[in-house]
Amino acid sequence: MLLRAEAVAHAIIDGDFMGQVHPAPEGDPHRAEIVESNLTAVWANFARRGYRRLSRYPHRTDQDTVDGAQVWANGLGPNENHSGTS
Repeated sequence: MLLRAEAVAHAIIDGDFMGQVHPAPEGDPHRAEIVESNLTAVWANFARRGYRRLSRYPHRTDQDTVDGAQVWANGLGPNENHSGTS
C-alpha cells in the first residue's frame, strides 16, 4: 500500500460492498443510486474526521452501472482526492 508506506492519511472503501442489497431497490435495477447514496454517507463520515484521500477497492467500477466512475464521483463530491489504487 503506497499511501500507507508514505504515511499519507487515507480511507479505504470496498466498492462492491456499497451496493450489496437484494432485491435491487425499486427503480434502481443496477443499484447505481444505492451505491451513490451509500458512498455519500460513508465518505461524509471519513471527511468529518479529516480524511481527504480515498482508496477504493477493488479498482474496477461496477460493470452493471451505466457509468460506474460517475457514480463514484457523484458519491464522493467534486473536491475529494480519490483513486482506484491503494
